[in-house]
Amino acid sequence: MSARVHIVATFEVAEDAVDAFVATAEEQLVAPSRREPGCERYELVREHALPTRFAVLETWASVIHLETHLAQATLGDALEALRPLVLAAPQITRYVDAAGE
Repeated sequence: MSARVHIVATFEVAEDAVDAFVATAEEQLVAPSRREPGCERYELVREHALPTRFAVLETWASVIHLETHLAQATLGDALEALRPLVLAAPQITRYVDAAGE
């Protein structure tokens, strides 16, 4: 099996939409993703110094699990629901374990 994959997706949220963003992200993005096979971590966190900046921290057991997640209709639906609450598209960075598999 391939190495684990880690994703950091950052969101810049409109100041007046923070509560709606958190509620929508937890319900439509975080909770369903945590139930997917291969999901080892899926957390919504807020930047301490800038309370309108959020990140989703993800760990997937393999690239195959991540690709399956990315193909889920629920992911697209969640991102579409979050679109009016954010100032720009999320910035997404993919990482792998530094020591390899």
